[in-house]
Amino acid sequence: LEATTTDAASTSLLERLNDAERLTKEMDMKEVDKLAAKAKVVRSDLEAAARARQKLASSSSSSRVNDEDGRTLTALHTHLVELEGISTYLPALTVRLTELASLHSNAAEFGERLNICEEAVNRSEKLLDSVETSLKKMEEGWKGNMEVVESNVNRLDEMLKGSL
Repeated sequence: LEATTTDAASTSLLERLNDAERLTKEMDMKEVDKLAAKAKVVRSDLEAAARARQKLASSSSSSRVNDEDGRTLTALHTHLVELEGISTYLPALTVRLTELASLHSNAAEFGERLNICEEAVNRSEKLLDSVETSLKKMEEGWKGNMEVVESNVNRLDEMLKGSL
């Protein structure tokens, strides 16, 4: 992120938008969800720590914060400051993830339709094989019948020649 903000002064808005879009395409949705969940948890912890810090600061001077609590509050505040930089990207990421969810839904629907088409093709191929097998048997039967008819015609011809 530091390199991006350093370069931001020397690059155009369009280039920065293209870079941001490229980065969002490279992000894994599960990873973004994990980061968003962590950010929410850290942010709520930091807000609670900030409230506790204000409460401690406003309480009487006799109640002092021990060093460990102070370090914890300082660390939480540091995390809050770090996450504020990321929070500006969250709306764009949310929009992009919504678009990707739509594309994913369309791809899943297309996959289902493709599977149905493949099943129909397989059924048609099986039916065609069955028809071809039936036609071959019918052709063989016709050939056999034709041979019998020719044999019978030849016998009749011989019988007629013998009687004449």
